[in-house]
Amino acid sequence: MIVPVLVAILARLAWTGALVFWARWVARRQGGGRWRYAAWAPIAALVLNIVGVAGTITGLVRAFAAVADADPAQKATLLAEGISTSMWATVVTLPIAGLLDLGAIAACVIGSVRKP
Repeated sequence: MIVPVLVAILARLAWTGALVFWARWVARRQGGGRWRYAAWAPIAALVLNIVGVAGTITGLVRAFAAVADADPAQKATLLAEGISTSMWATVVTLPIAGLLDLGAIAACVIGSVRKP
């Protein structure tokens, strides 16, 4: 169970590192300016992914802790509400992180083909 998690973490770090490297190369090629901001987009996306997953995990822990001491008739309702609430962290942060990654890719592609 831990191996797929480690593989996912390493893949995300490699993806972020590659995008940052590419964006910095584009910024140097284009002479700096606004191009240097493209290197920060994948880093912000990585931070958003970490915050989203941490928020989801925290919410799930709270949901299961609330169920532990609840009345048996209310356990299903409490668990469903807790899981629904905790998933909002991922629902909010994941699309924004994806858009930041796509923006960084678009900037790098444009900067790579555009003449300095």
